[in-house]
Amino acid sequence: FLVAENAGGTVEILDAAGEPLVALPARTRPAAVVAALEHLARYRNVQELENKDPKSDLYDKLAVSLERPPGPERFPKLPPAVRPGDWVRLSIQNNSVQELNIAVLNLQADWSIRQAYPNAAFLPLDSGAVERIPFEVRWPFRLPRGRDLFKIFAVSGYLDCRWLELPALGEPPLPPPGDRGSLAPGSLTDLFAALTGEPPPVRALVPERQPEHSWTVADLVIEVSR
Repeated sequence: FLVAENAGGTVEILDAAGEPLVALPARTRPAAVVAALEHLARYRNVQELENKDPKSDLYDKLAVSLERPPGPERFPKLPPAVRPGDWVRLSIQNNSVQELNIAVLNLQADWSIRQAYPNAAFLPLDSGAVERIPFEVRWPFRLPRGRDLFKIFAVSGYLDCRWLELPALGEPPLPPPGDRGSLAPGSLTDLFAALTGEPPPVRALVPERQPEHSWTVADLVIEVSR
């Protein structure tokens, strides 16, 4: 990220290409600037998380699309263009030969990350099964348009994505992850801990298959305009 102070005293955070991301009020204290940078870094870590290893057991085994309910009609172009109040349906299909545990994160324009589905830590999805999740499009932001990102995780073992949740930038922090459930030992434990800065649970060495072989993630972006 790049940090610049404008003539009026406001502090602007830009991406590496110089595109503005966030404008902070004038006379923002250095500690608040650092906190904003840490928040954006955690958000970007989750945003860019992917598993493109072609040797992975789950490579290309998760099919994700967006439909117009009530029928199975898909949007003709990507990213899908929607308006606030529209209803859409997220379709997730497990094309692997094993049951997978899935969870959906929503990365929003206010730099927040929330688990959008399910209410529990994860949803078991049988081999070959399809889960269709209806959502109402909402856009409680001042911007006339922007993007929402759905990040769909699928894991062959235990999954707890709530460790990756973030409040909106500038809002009070969420309760510590330990108060929202603990990270169980598994192939994503160390990775999630690295993304959030939280230490993983201490445990004895356990022989384990390569971590990248037991999880996958798919992205689906929607364009929202008033």
